[in-house]
Amino acid sequence: MVNTPLEGCPQDVEVYSSIDQSTQDSIVNKFRNSKNYFDLPYNPKLIERAKELRKAGNLAEVLFWKAVKNKSFNGLDFDRQKIIGNYIVDFYCTNNNVVIEIDGSSHDDKKEYDAKRDAYMEDLGLKIIRIQVEEVKNNLSGVLNMLEKHPSFSNKDEVKSGVTTPSQSDTPTQEVKSKLLKFSPEATAVFDAGRELWKYYHAQKDVNVNASLYDIREYFQGRNEQGRMNSKSNDETYMNLIGELRSKLSVLADKIKPKVYEYGFLKE
Repeated sequence: MVNTPLEGCPQDVEVYSSIDQSTQDSIVNKFRNSKNYFDLPYNPKLIERAKELRKAGNLAEVLFWKAVKNKSFNGLDFDRQKIIGNYIVDFYCTNNNVVIEIDGSSHDDKKEYDAKRDAYMEDLGLKIIRIQVEEVKNNLSGVLNMLEKHPSFSNKDEVKSGVTTPSQSDTPTQEVKSKLLKFSPEATAVFDAGRELWKYYHAQKDVNVNASLYDIREYFQGRNEQGRMNSKSNDETYMNLIGELRSKLSVLADKIKPKVYEYGFLKE
């Protein structure tokens, strides 16, 4: 039996060995193909805390989540802010029993604590991959490429539990059948411009962590008496950022326009 350390919980809190069978069947039928999710111990008292962490809007975690949610990364099922025992991990892949932690500077002084935490996860048979927050924010495509080649996501039956980092897993152990889509320089420029606008928006007060571009425009530009969105904002920084994004989008549109007609999506 694994001894479960406590993370932000009183000593008398019960940690369940797994989710009851009726709940498993209900959720599996609706959402998941893998029962690995339900075989892990969990503390139900951490449910609200996990919800709070999901709403917090950590930039690196949100960027990574958008890249892997809804099985968009090689068809794998990821869960965000997953409760395991008395811990809450950043991401958990149910198919391969892999925990992914995105580490910032706050982890610099928590090496001993993280080691004990990782040891607990390893005792459960989990693999832990730690990624630096700056890598996610500045090189997300590189991070995804690393994960696609990582042995934990190739042949799960041959991978033992343990902790790895990107530097330990740059070389794939076997050929990966599906390849990640590579962005063109024009598409990357759009992504970068959009990210800068997104970061500026989230530096403001009372923002929506799940805001769309339309929501961001509405936030800065506001509406007139007729209820129509204003064409400009008094925020000069925002106007520069939205202008840069529109410029990059225009370049990308010119780049893909010939292909739109070539493949018959539209007729000239």
